[in-house]
Amino acid sequence: MRDVDDAPLTETGLVEPAMAALDGLDELAVPEHLAAFEEAHRALRAALEV
Repeated sequence: MRDVDDAPLTETGLVEPAMAALDGLDELAVPEHLAAFEEAHRALRAALEV
C-alpha cells in the first residue's frame, strides 16, 4: 500500500505497527476498510500518548 521505503517512520517504531493495520487494504472488501482505518487510528492515537 505504501510507496515509501520500509524504514521505520519513528525512532521508537510506534508508527510502523500502526500503519501495518492498512497493509492488505486493497485486498479487503470495501465494507471491511472501516475496521482497518479505525485500527490504524487507534494505534496512532496510542503512539501519540507515549
